[in-house]
Order: sequence, then structure tokens, then C-alpha cells
Amino acid sequence: AVIVGYRTKKVLFLGVRNKFCTLCASSKAGSSPKKHLCFKNWDSSSTSMEKDIVVEGFRRSIELHGVKYLQLIADGDSSTYKSILEAAPYQHQVVQKVECRNHLLRNYVSRLRDVALAKRTTPIPPSLKKLLLDNAVRLRVGVARAIHYRKEQAEFSKQDQIRNLVADIRNGPLHVFGDHAKCAGYFCSGPKEGEVNHVPELRKCGLFNEILVAMSRLANNGSSLILDVNNNAAEHFNSLVAKFSGGKRINFSQRGSFGMRASGAVVSFNSKQYHRALHKAVYNTSPGKYAKIMLKRKAAVRAACIRHRSSGAARCKRSLEGAPCKRASSDNHYGSIVDAPDMNHDDYVEAAAAYKDSLVLSQPDAEQLEADTRGQEGRTLWMQERRKRLTASNFGKVCKMRDATSSASTVRSLLYGHFDTEALRYGRDTEPIAIAKLQDELGVTVSPCGLVVDQEFAYLAATPDGLVGDDTVVEVKCPYSARPLTPVEGVRAKKITFCTIDNSGNISLKENHDYHYQVQGQLHITRRQFCLFVVYSGEEIFVQKIERNDGFWSKMIGHLQLFYSHSLLPELVDPRQSRGLQLRDNKKSDHQVASLCDAAKTTSNQGDSSRKRRKTGKDNSPAAVL
Repeated sequence: AVIVGYRTKKVLFLGVRNKFCTLCASSKAGSSPKKHLCFKNWDSSSTSMEKDIVVEGFRRSIELHGVKYLQLIADGDSSTYKSILEAAPYQHQVVQKVECRNHLLRNYVSRLRDVALAKRTTPIPPSLKKLLLDNAVRLRVGVARAIHYRKEQAEFSKQDQIRNLVADIRNGPLHVFGDHAKCAGYFCSGPKEGEVNHVPELRKCGLFNEILVAMSRLANNGSSLILDVNNNAAEHFNSLVAKFSGGKRINFSQRGSFGMRASGAVVSFNSKQYHRALHKAVYNTSPGKYAKIMLKRKAAVRAACIRHRSSGAARCKRSLEGAPCKRASSDNHYGSIVDAPDMNHDDYVEAAAAYKDSLVLSQPDAEQLEADTRGQEGRTLWMQERRKRLTASNFGKVCKMRDATSSASTVRSLLYGHFDTEALRYGRDTEPIAIAKLQDELGVTVSPCGLVVDQEFAYLAATPDGLVGDDTVVEVKCPYSARPLTPVEGVRAKKITFCTIDNSGNISLKENHDYHYQVQGQLHITRRQFCLFVVYSGEEIFVQKIERNDGFWSKMIGHLQLFYSHSLLPELVDPRQSRGLQLRDNKKSDHQVASLCDAAKTTSNQGDSSRKRRKTGKDNSPAAVL
């Protein structure tokens, strides 16, 4: 595996892993092989080689080049990014992943074709399937042209460029299938004579909604698309390795041959020339007359290509159809590990206090952070600021931890985890559809919301899915398991487990579920009174208006304070993960939680006492689960 610099187009780091040695394998059982130079340096699985090499390259970037690699351009299927986050090579600076444009566009077309060819219980007219198949490439071309146009709009801020690009992507299916009501003037002048609007037909049979889901996956990566970058350089290097190693048709992997051939590919890739100096050093002769003529001709062609590209001239249009013996352990601690001790107590206390002070933001700074992180979930600033804090989506997990539960696994998942399951992708893709439906049915305007930092406890934060007016937040859930069912059907079929249904058929969010903790945390942090809790499935939405419960919050805050101070903060200030050590295993005790809850009650404004208890006089907050 290699790391290639995007601007220099040079290989910055090369690593080779070899898990087999013929001499070691051929030695008799119980006997040591004869003395030899062993190239075996890997005992783990072959699929984990690439991740280990790339992580090593990130860890050594400062040592080798004096720089930090803060952006990784990779395809969406790459699992290497998760390993980089777990390794945290630059501690508090998070490496941002930028999706490769080519992979995003190719996957977009693939999803559209999958939608057209998928088998369904409800038949789709063949003419509409053919219509989608015939226009799949046209949809891709439209996105590519929108990227080229929007990224050149220097008069707009980066956020506005992304917003305009996402709007163009979302309008793409409407434009292609005949609805031009929302088309931008730079690429569409309105309906053509005799053009048929197929959007109503597509909506009626349900095909258009599936197209929107496929499109949403592309729109969610607008911040990557606006950069208009790809990993072609890495793919080019892989082709050179295949050329030097014979394309795996011949076994060139013995006695370090593959490593030497990979190094030769690096020399060829970085120099962009044939190895004339190497040839002369090995054979002590210069290439012949005709070889020099051929090399001169190729150098001239390459120089002409470079001049043509740098001039900005249009490209020809093409059809779119188509070392010593190194023994590595097999556990996940393999690699270079800096075995450093923990900070001493006095130094830690001072560093922890300074770290918590650094989280405190003035009101203007907090408002600016919220504005800068709107629509930036998964991007650098949002990830960096979120990683320093405990966010509302994790409040339920923290509050319901038992006294004997290890905090190490929770801390690891919060700081170094990177989950991207099919269910999570489905939720991100369908969330804009659910919000649009909410606005249509309730007649409200949902504004985007970034990362909101708590005014009292600066280490707590939340990112609601939207804001309505001055007193309401929006939280959307799109359960993957219940996608073909309506919300009521999903609850009755037990596909939606976070809601309950009464005898009258009314459903509501369970007050002991993690989502209820998330909602109450969002309401407290944003200082708003209501939450529109939206469940979207089966192209229908269920909306529950949940009121802020300060009594419930007073039972949560002690657990959150204790977990952050005793479990999360130590790993933030003095991380063990990057040193290859076991994370600290701090457990909470009842008297610690109680004391923190009492302290919170005396310092926090509990609001109007009438909201603490219902008209029945009973406290309905689920104290038992705490």
C-alpha cells in the first residue's frame, strides 16, 4: 500500500507486508530454518495489510516529511479510515475523509440501475424502468457539470457553493424526467417543445421515491464533491505495480522480489521516466541509440500532454457508455508503539483543567460554531469539536450504564469508533425526505442546525436535525427495518422498538429509550421547550410533540458529568490508544452520581416548577432506569 500526495502526485510512503517465507515454511517441524534474510513481516490476515501500512504512514508523516495528512481521499468502500481514526495519529486533530468523485458518481449510476432492475411485489411499468435505465448516465453527467460550475463560483463562500451544488443534485431527477420548476438558469431554460413530464407517473408507482433515496446518498457528500478530487493517482500507481510484478501471472513474490518491484514502481511513478540511471549503474553501459530516440520521443509526448492540461484547453470528448527477520504479532497492537507512561497526577490535573477551560465558548463564538457546522456532519470542524465533548446522541448509553459496566469500551467507541452500516446510511439518505414531508404536512419551516454547545456545561453538545421557530427542535428517525411499513404497522410488527402503541392505535416514544434521553438533552442544551420527534417509514411520517422535562434532566446530569470527568476526559488529555495501552476502566458509584446530581440541582435553573410534575401530581420521569 502507498500514500500519494494529492498536490505533488508523488509517493510519500510505501509499505509491503509479506506473510509467507519459503525457507521458514519448508523447515522441518520443531527445527529452526537455516540462517537467511527473511522477508516475512506479517502474521495477521491479508485483508488487514493495507490498513496497517496506511496507519503507519500517517503515524510517520511528521518524522518523514514534517507534515500532517489531515485529509484522506478514498472511495466509500474503504475501511482504512476507521483504522486511522482509531489510531489517532495527530491526537486532537481529526483526519477528514474526502470521498473520491469518480467512485461517488459511478456508485450513483449503479444504484439507479439497481433501482430499475430490482424485483418488487408491486409491479412497475416496463416503460418507466427503461426510462430510468436510459437516463442513468445523463443524471451522472448533470451532476458532473454542476460540480464544475459551482466550484468556479468564487464570489460565493464554500458553504454556499456546497448548498447550491446539493440543490442542483436534488433537482437532477426532476429536470431529467421533465419537471423544470426548480431548475437553475445556468443549465436549463425550461421545458422543451413536446417534452413529457414523467415525474407524476414515477411518483405514483413509487419509483421516484427510490430514485430520491439513491440521489440522497450523493447529495450527502456535497462537501466532498465540491472539492472535485479523485484518487486516480493511487489507481495509477497500482497499475504500475501490476506491470512491474507481471500482473500476478508469474510468482515474483519470493526472496523480496515483490518488495523490490514495488520500490521500482515508486521510482517510475515519482520520476515519470525510464530507469536510465539505474540501467547504467547495473550494466555499466548507456542505452543504445534507438532506445535513446524512443525515450526522447516519449518524453516529448509527455511534456506536450502536461502543457495541454495546464493550458486549460478542452479535452477530447469520449463516450460514457460504457530487512532482518521481522515477526509481527497477530493481534491488533501490531505496528510501531510508543511505550510512554501516563502523566503524573499533578500534571494531569493541570492539563485537564486547561482542557476543560478551552471548551468554554463566548456566546458569539458558540453561535459562529453552530453556523459553521450546519450540514457538516462527518466533516472536519464538526468532528473535531464534537470529539471534545459528550453529545446528546450518547446520553442514553452513558446514563444507563450500570455500576459494574466498563467505561473503556464506551470511550473507545466515542473517540475512535467509525460506524457506517447500511441502516445508518439509509437514515442519512432519507432524513431530507422526511423533513420535506414534515414541512408539507405541518406547514412549518425547518431550518438547519449545527453543533450547539451547552452554555453551562461546555463539554456537552447536541446537533438536532433541524429547528422550528424559536422554541422547537426537530429529531428525525428513519428505521431501516421498517422501511416498507408505515410507522403504526412498524410498531405493531415490532420492527420499530423505540415506540409503544396504545389500544386506540396512538404511538409514542418510550421514555426509557435512548432516543428520549437524546431529545431531552437537545432541549436542555438548545434551551428550547419542544421537540418534534419524527418517525419516517413507508413514505409516511409520525410526529410526536415532546415537552422539555427539567426533572428528567436533573437525573441525567450527574451521570454525564461523572462519565466525562472520570472516563472521557482522561483519554482526551492523556490518550492511551495511540500508545497501544489498554484504555482506563473507570466505574461509577452511586454516591458519586448522587453528589453530582445534588450539585447540578443547586447550580442549574430548574425552570417553572409546574413543568416538573403532571396534573396528577406524580413525577413521570423514568427514575428507575437511572
